[in-house]
Amino acid sequence: MGTWTTTPLSGSSVQDGEPITYSGGAGETFTITADGVLTIKTSNAAPIIMSAPTRTFTLTSSGTGVGKVTTNGSLLTFTPGPRDTLISSFTASDGSSQNQPGNDLAFTATYTCVAGESFTYNVLEDNRMVYAATVRLTATKPSG
Repeated sequence: MGTWTTTPLSGSSVQDGEPITYSGGAGETFTITADGVLTIKTSNAAPIIMSAPTRTFTLTSSGTGVGKVTTNGSLLTFTPGPRDTLISSFTASDGSSQNQPGNDLAFTATYTCVAGESFTYNVLEDNRMVYAATVRLTATKPSG
């Protein structure tokens, strides 16, 4: 539990058979309460920029993610709740048609936590635009 802020992503992946590199995404704030309620604030989040051989994509988030986190060993599961308003939008530099903005999705991830220092997770499903990224968050106030 505690309050955590995302650090910048940096890496590479393959999406639809095309190699991409990605960076950005710092500034989302995750607050996890003792009873597992997770609130994700996107107001200070930087976009994630993905570069492919033929174009560049920008992924932005808006709204607030609200849901429940449960853990089992090294696995973490997030389930969005009815008050979740987090939306991700995806645009391409060449003006090509992209997916409509999508609502927050449930996920299962492996995770590690060092109380008061860092929290990392890696989503297991491969239906994410930035697949296999390890998201690292740093403590923004002491965690318990």
